[in-house]
Amino acid sequence: MDLQQTDNYTKMTKYSEYIKQGNEVCYNGIKVMVDEVLDYSFEEIPTKKELDETPNLFYAGIVYEDQSVETVPITKLVPLRHVTELTEKELIKLKKQIHSGSFFYGDYENTLGVERKELSDVCDCYIEALESESQYEWLTKDTLENFAEYCMDYYCYSGNY
Repeated sequence: MDLQQTDNYTKMTKYSEYIKQGNEVCYNGIKVMVDEVLDYSFEEIPTKKELDETPNLFYAGIVYEDQSVETVPITKLVPLRHVTELTEKELIKLKKQIHSGSFFYGDYENTLGVERKELSDVCDCYIEALESESQYEWLTKDTLENFAEYCMDYYCYSGNY
């Protein structure tokens, strides 16, 4: 899957498959629950067909873990994913969107549906591996490709998640 296909990931996924009341989705790197989906006038619940064909007309009420609520365009909601589900090109795109090593969860906001907390944990392990000279001899620089390789070879497939 190339970057163009990655950008179309949400567009290719039918909104009605994951934007449903009670489903967990990702909004700016935060896991939220869909409370309800309404049209732009906040009066009608859309049909599955309407939701998939004209998603820019609909909004979802979302509930955060602290029980606060917000209304957002459904086009800003993406399926919740784990780092283990991302391809190498998606991992490179993800690394471009974040500030690894930051202490602030806001610096892990992303458009690929990975929770900020999970991504922070991945980056902590990656930074630790960068600083460990003996464990990963090939890992000497913080590059997009090294991040992707580390995630695919060591983090994702080592059972750390």
